[in-house]
Amino acid sequence: MPAAPNLKNTLINVINHRETNVAVTSIFIIISLYITFCAILQKDLGNPLAEDFSPLLNVSNDSYLHPLEVIQPKVGTTVTVMALFLLWVIAMVFGQIIGWIYLPPLLGMLLAGIMVRNVDIFAQFFNIDAYWDDTLRNLAFLLILIRCGINLEPDALKRSLGVFTSLGFLSTTVEALAVVLVSHFMFDVSVALAILFAFVLTSTSPAVSGPSMIRLQEQGRGTNKGIPTTIMAAVSIDNIYCITAFSIVSSVVFTRNEDLTYLIVRIPIEVLIGMLFGILFGLLLRVLPRDDVHHVHFIRCAIISSFSTAIFFATRSIGCEMVGPIAVFMMVVVTSMRWKIDNHRMTRKEERCFKIVWDDFLQPFLFALIGLLFDFSVMNWDMFWNAMSILFIGAVVRIITVFIMSLFMFLSIKEKIFVSLCFLPKATVQAALAPLMIRYAYANHDPEKMNFLFNTCVLSILITAPIGQLIIDLLGKYLLDKEVNLSKRNFEPIKLPNLPEPNGDFKREPSFIQADKDNRLRLQVTPEKSPPFNTSTPKHHSTITTTIAKIMTPPTTPKAKPRAVEPTPPPPPTMPPPSFDDIHSQAFEIFKEQRLKQERRLGGRVETITEVQTSRPGYIDNNIAKF
Repeated sequence: MPAAPNLKNTLINVINHRETNVAVTSIFIIISLYITFCAILQKDLGNPLAEDFSPLLNVSNDSYLHPLEVIQPKVGTTVTVMALFLLWVIAMVFGQIIGWIYLPPLLGMLLAGIMVRNVDIFAQFFNIDAYWDDTLRNLAFLLILIRCGINLEPDALKRSLGVFTSLGFLSTTVEALAVVLVSHFMFDVSVALAILFAFVLTSTSPAVSGPSMIRLQEQGRGTNKGIPTTIMAAVSIDNIYCITAFSIVSSVVFTRNEDLTYLIVRIPIEVLIGMLFGILFGLLLRVLPRDDVHHVHFIRCAIISSFSTAIFFATRSIGCEMVGPIAVFMMVVVTSMRWKIDNHRMTRKEERCFKIVWDDFLQPFLFALIGLLFDFSVMNWDMFWNAMSILFIGAVVRIITVFIMSLFMFLSIKEKIFVSLCFLPKATVQAALAPLMIRYAYANHDPEKMNFLFNTCVLSILITAPIGQLIIDLLGKYLLDKEVNLSKRNFEPIKLPNLPEPNGDFKREPSFIQADKDNRLRLQVTPEKSPPFNTSTPKHHSTITTTIAKIMTPPTTPKAKPRAVEPTPPPPPTMPPPSFDDIHSQAFEIFKEQRLKQERRLGGRVETITEVQTSRPGYIDNNIAKF
């Protein structure tokens, strides 16, 4: 029996040792990257260098968008890499230009992809393999999960669970229900596809609302009631809910197995397995690496990225596509709960690292690639107005639902209106999940319906992203009160009038508002008593009172009986300061007297001492003192 405690103690000692901890962390990172590369490159785990291999990923390389000719089923790797690089450059340039006019950069990236797709000069050169297009979308989708999990505040979630649940879960469900009803009864979309489409369309974009909320926080708008924090947390819950629901619905609707009993049993099992693996890996990453190793934040970013990609792509390789997203999200949440309290920087560096990767790498690819799928040749006015009607009805239902829920919050009417409009922008989840929806549903549904649903998702990004950001930025200045935070203000010292001292004098330069209470610390030091027979005890042994640590406090004015004010005698006349000539003459007289005394002591000889050249520096030469 004592073997188990000894093994546990040995394991704890190994993990707590700094060098061993770093070595174990490095081993886990290498193993995770190995699994990731084998999964993405379709290599065998046992023999990755073999030429003849069985694909590890169960992902078809056939094009799932046959009418859209840009994403082709088989394109050379070199052509794909160069096309992706040029597409990234164009997307970054367009995003920067759009950012200069205070619009979301993702809008410019989307427009870059649309331009490349619909301009013949560019379209004939940008040929991208469908497999790598799908891989980049999955990486972007994975990074969205990581950022949602690491930005989630568990303490705030515990304090306001009802508020976050109502805004992020109930309002999303009501909007999704409205989209399902409109799509099915007005546009003859099947119920299964309408449900899948609803969870793609109703998700709010954290890439649009998040920066706007951060700007409001920096300006102090609505921070006294925590409105920006509430919106960001509710948007994160909204994204998690839509992504999870999309995974479950797609597994149910588009599975190849027709046994309903098997599906009913499989879905909860996969959810539980994903949660279990996520919690276990999260507990492991709580101790790997230690919080006191060098470059701890960089190592944490590396290990959480490698673990997430390995879990996500490995579960897809064995056909459990629902396990990966749930496991990754749970792992990040459990890990970040520890990382937020074990160092003074919390997870700010990790959040900034993933934000840089998103802004400068995966976001341009995601929105430019979805722009490549938007074809104006299949768009007509009927399709446009049908898409706009779905967007309008869903937005109105969401605004009304959020406003009704905000009636139970301690907000003013202006703040309730602002909160109800913050869930309008759509972008991130639509760009990540719309192509997946098309891939799942293309073989079993009408291609025209697929184009209609996909174009509706693209139009939701083009229309709601800029309008939503403008509404949040403009109305936030007028509908939210600005908090006055005294701790962040720089007050200058206030000059006080001269106050009388106990002796009738006046204080010269009082500079600060000071306390009306004496805060000085007094120490009384009493020496030891001398023996009675010691008569040589000095008389200066007495009690010494020392005052230290005077904390900007004026001496208190003792209360005294009022007395008659005696006229103060006029001050004696002050003498003007001596001039340079007076000082020079006095110094010469002193020097002459000292020199005469010295000569008398030596032999009674008296030499002539005269004053010459008083304008030059002083020196003594030939017994003549010169100044």
